[in-house]
Amino acid sequence: MSLTFVKGDISDELRRNLQGVIGTVAAENQDNQEAMARAVKQRLDSSLGSGWQVVIGRSYSCQVIHEKGSFANFSIGPYVMAVWRAGF
Repeated sequence: MSLTFVKGDISDELRRNLQGVIGTVAAENQDNQEAMARAVKQRLDSSLGSGWQVVIGRSYSCQVIHEKGSFANFSIGPYVMAVWRAGF
């Protein structure tokens, strides 16, 4: 599955970290959106601290409140994934 950073307010270091986690999880759960979102969230909470949220789907829109420097959108195969940290 191809993984592309679409947009966000994250640093290059965090982008590379997220792409690594998402790429690994996507390879393990290619056709299961729910499992993919759950696994990404669990790995991010484990490695970067709690508060991470993940939404994945083929077509949706969202508006979120997030910690500055933690929001990103990725395209992954036929899906779009929004990832952000809401640590309040």
